[in-house]
Amino acid sequence: LVETRDGRLWIAGADMLTYKNNIWLSFAENQLPEKFHRKLLLETSDGALWVAGIGEGAGRLDYDTGKWQTYQGLLFQCETPDSLSWFIDQDGGIVSSDGKKWIRYGSEDGVIDAPVRLFAAKNNILWAIGSHDSTAATARFDGKTWIRDLHPKLAWGLHRNSAVCETAEGHMWFSATVNRLIDRGQVGGLLRFTPASLAKTGEPIWTHFAPPETPSSAYGIAQTTDGKLWIAGAHGLRYFDGQTWHFPKQEELRETPCDELLSTPDGELWVGTRTLGVFRLKKGIWTQYTTREGLVDHKVRMLRQKKHGNLLALTSQGFTGFDGVSWTPYTTPGMVFDEKGLGLSDFQVTGNNTLWFNYCDFFWFDRARPNAPQGPISLYTIRHQPDGHPPRTEITESIDRISQPGNTFVFWKGTD
Repeated sequence: LVETRDGRLWIAGADMLTYKNNIWLSFAENQLPEKFHRKLLLETSDGALWVAGIGEGAGRLDYDTGKWQTYQGLLFQCETPDSLSWFIDQDGGIVSSDGKKWIRYGSEDGVIDAPVRLFAAKNNILWAIGSHDSTAATARFDGKTWIRDLHPKLAWGLHRNSAVCETAEGHMWFSATVNRLIDRGQVGGLLRFTPASLAKTGEPIWTHFAPPETPSSAYGIAQTTDGKLWIAGAHGLRYFDGQTWHFPKQEELRETPCDELLSTPDGELWVGTRTLGVFRLKKGIWTQYTTREGLVDHKVRMLRQKKHGNLLALTSQGFTGFDGVSWTPYTTPGMVFDEKGLGLSDFQVTGNNTLWFNYCDFFWFDRARPNAPQGPISLYTIRHQPDGHPPRTEITESIDRISQPGNTFVFWKGTD
């Protein structure tokens, strides 16, 4: 039994109970980092609550430190240079916040009625990608007005996550979603948007790249610094040199399902596959990373780059970080699926390595598809702001020199 500095009472029993302002909350055993038989409680100087078991492990609850914040009914999408954070709400509205004021845009404002992704382009245009009236659609926002376009020959919707790309030249690329409706004349493929500033006519131009020239849909689109446009999908990896589509030299990637692409400012291309781990293309050389190199699983769903170039990969078994040399599992218990089984649908990294985790019923993204299953929807975002201070560590005892072959030992202590 512990009372923390905010006046909250904590009770450790079979479950964890907390009480404040006449409100009781309960944390079931499966919500704790470990299964503790006899629980000990301790509040530390930074306001965190530690839970430990006698002769067992320990877990830290950052319940009131400001590092974690939950946004119910919202999915985080991106940040824009005007310091706005952008979300999609449960009803399909587009929401912006400057930390104090919230503004919502709906179809009455020119927004599409079923957005699944927002993308902030470098020319200060915000893109909404998804569907409108069960037809693939986009809407772009210049800060004052939304302009909506429908793409009926493409599909019933556009793909989300990494299947959106802005090229160095200023073109925008989008992909049809899967399960296009052939009876409606939908053929799938890719869309390229050429802004008026690049078009000879002075008017924006939409160009449809249809099968068999391109795959019917893509899960990821990225451009490398040599100008090649790469697309990843269920049938492997391809690239476009501006005239023709090609397969990569790495044979495993020609047919292996690829779910994610990430291009970095230094010219590297990272590919997340469904069964073969991660591939990196650097200076024309492909390198494969699997569980042998430290990945926690071969099914890689998402890749994001953090500040200073470190990489964060989401696999079906959790997160793994890459520091440029080696892969290290991240201690994020319960982050792939929450305690109710709700899946992590996306995560983003923004300034100062702030992490945004989106949780959503996956059929919500297909809600615009005709005859799609409907039901109660649950979605929310968790934001994590790291403190930016590394742990303070000290090596207390070690051996300066050892023979070869030989063994060594290191004793250390640290605080975080």
